[in-house]
Amino acid sequence: MAGMTFAADRSGARPLHLLKSEDLPDALSRLDDAARAFAEAAGFKAKAGQVLLLPNGQGEVTGALGGLGGAK
Repeated sequence: MAGMTFAADRSGARPLHLLKSEDLPDALSRLDDAARAFAEAAGFKAKAGQVLLLPNGQGEVTGALGGLGGAK
């Protein structure tokens, strides 16, 4: 997943993956097993406005998924 930078200092940054619903299966396949399982268990479908924070095994946020909805 390609990235975009919002600040010069990215030392504490976490990735935000903005997804169309039709791209969700491919995006989930690129996540690690724990993040993929969490997204599936949370019911993330990449609906417009849907946001999901992805935790690591210690409960720290490692990234986020944002839904853009489907193609019209």
